[in-house]
Amino acid sequence: MATKKLTSAQQARENLKAKNPKYKAYREQKELSRAERDAKIEKIKNLVISGKDREAYRVFETLPLINQMTILVSPVVGDAIAAYEVGEFGTRAQERFAQNDIIGGLGNKAMQVLAGVSLLPVVGVAGDVLGKGLKGLGKNFKVDPDIPAGGGSAPTRPNEYVGTRPVDLGEGIGFQPGTGLVSPNRLALEKMDSKPLKLDTLVSQLRKAAPNKEGELRMLGLLDDKNQVTSLARKYFAGQEKVSPAALDQFLSFKQGTALNVLRPKKSNFESPGYGDIDNASEVQRVYQVEGVNTKLVPSGKHYRDLGIENDIAFDSTDLDDGVLRVGRIQSDYDPLLKKLMNKEKVSNPFEMKDKPTSAVTLKEQPGYEEIEKLLEQINESVDISNINSTKNLEGIYGADGLPIATPKLIRKSTKDEIEALNVENVRQKDLLYEIGKKVAETEKLAKGEPGFGVGAGILEGNISLVRDLVTDRLPKDIKKIADRELAYKNINVDAYNRSGELSTRLENAYYGIGQTEDTLNYTNSPKLDLKPHVDIAKTLEKFEEAFAKKQGIDLDYNRKFNLNKPKLDPYAGVGAKSSKSYVLPVRNLINESLQNPNISTLRFEGVEPLIREGGLNDGVPAKILQNYYKNAQKEAIKVVNEIGEGTELLVVNKSGDDIEIDLDQIRELLENTGEEIKISAFKSGGLANIDSLLNNL
Repeated sequence: MATKKLTSAQQARENLKAKNPKYKAYREQKELSRAERDAKIEKIKNLVISGKDREAYRVFETLPLINQMTILVSPVVGDAIAAYEVGEFGTRAQERFAQNDIIGGLGNKAMQVLAGVSLLPVVGVAGDVLGKGLKGLGKNFKVDPDIPAGGGSAPTRPNEYVGTRPVDLGEGIGFQPGTGLVSPNRLALEKMDSKPLKLDTLVSQLRKAAPNKEGELRMLGLLDDKNQVTSLARKYFAGQEKVSPAALDQFLSFKQGTALNVLRPKKSNFESPGYGDIDNASEVQRVYQVEGVNTKLVPSGKHYRDLGIENDIAFDSTDLDDGVLRVGRIQSDYDPLLKKLMNKEKVSNPFEMKDKPTSAVTLKEQPGYEEIEKLLEQINESVDISNINSTKNLEGIYGADGLPIATPKLIRKSTKDEIEALNVENVRQKDLLYEIGKKVAETEKLAKGEPGFGVGAGILEGNISLVRDLVTDRLPKDIKKIADRELAYKNINVDAYNRSGELSTRLENAYYGIGQTEDTLNYTNSPKLDLKPHVDIAKTLEKFEEAFAKKQGIDLDYNRKFNLNKPKLDPYAGVGAKSSKSYVLPVRNLINESLQNPNISTLRFEGVEPLIREGGLNDGVPAKILQNYYKNAQKEAIKVVNEIGEGTELLVVNKSGDDIEIDLDQIRELLENTGEEIKISAFKSGGLANIDSLLNNL
């Protein structure tokens, strides 16, 4: 293999290293430092990608200043570090001021502003102080005195939801790479006066310039559920007396990159491929993911469950024939979830449900509770004795080297004494279980003042079982080895014990070197490993508490899950809304995708046909709720056409029976004549759609 040729500079360094040991040591140390630095930078990247900004920042602080600046100007990673710094140094400043460390506090406040340099410029008094201080940092830093107050200093990210970009799905499918949907709020900021304003004033003006788009501002982190500026935004702009539209635009751009996503599953992951009369060859399915949507509470039967998606608002299916892209269905698991929760929880608004209780009167609080733990441990002690007696005949299988002895071994059957000892322990374990049931019942009575509240009775009746686990460390040495191997090969299953009452398996003759003679052993099969699992005391007590809480009408496990995943006001639902417009994103995405592919001339949104395919007919009549859903999807498509035409009557939407058809070539011609680019908003961006003027009834 040819040796890579060194440059003249590299050769000179190699020659010097050969002549000068000190220089060689210096170079080796420098290379080691570079390797350590590169490893740290890679670690920072991985932590940021994993969402662990705090850990990433701790590693970042250990790097030399010049390497920190290299990271800060890098996309994504630099923004995450800088955004974290804004809050970090603000917190440190407050701590310093609280300790009367004015100099330290001012220093941290200045560093908080410096942290925002990669995101927005230094302004105001702190900026003046910082600008003077930075002069001593040499050529690596420069504060531009011409930067307008509150303006953005980092390159502006394009206004695009990159997760909605059309992609090339292959020949015949009909989609080509293109530009994603855009933000109507960022479009409005582009048109606003560049004069910096106080943050609340600027946000108020933005809401007037882009009315009814607060859902997007919530999704992008600017507003909360009550349409107030979030603490995140205030922390981000901390130290800024006034903020420019450019700086606010930059803030909105950070989450725009991941807030919306269109997932196009592989055909192997399709839900009902070729559904009805949908053409399987050209079919494309899409799942729409939205920041702020949570579908973890959707019960079994959720579409695309195997993909592990938990923020899907809707999904659709299309096929292509002779230039016509047909929308075969638009459906949502999210909408039915909202309705189901409203009915189940008996509330009028699914976005305003209160947290459920995650605590109840407990058994643990009652006197005598520790007796239950002692009784459970006595069961385990009895299980230990049972396991010794049931496996005595297997002793000696392993040699001193820890492997089964090679020569065939004759395994005897259990003796009468061993069997009798087993029976004694079985009776003892049943007696202990009875004592546990009685003790739990007594403890329940102390807790609720009612006899026989249910859990103790459930234990006595066998309806509430103990949580079991085979603790192999409690087994004799040789038996532990056998048990560990059989567990690893899944030949014994502790979970099956509660169903069958057995934890046993036939041993493999060849591996264990077991010999057989029918006369002496009367074995027709291999000998068995026969064990009893231990009680997992902690999990058993937790199970008792869960059961006791349910008897009080409180399902702790469900309540914790509910509180964590209950619906929050999503971007496509307005404040006070009782449902979400889950069809909006699919409709807008489909128009955006189709317009950017010249092979698609017509986009058809069907009316009744999807209901027939989905079984949404009651005695031949479309279900009202589903019928309205598809009508709303068609109205949304007409609104998009209206937004593109900006009120012109040059565009028409053809109506054919229950379907509507959009002439895409007509829209392309209009855009070409006006010099406008294709920019479809992810949210409705215009006023009321003049639907009648757009419909041309065929």
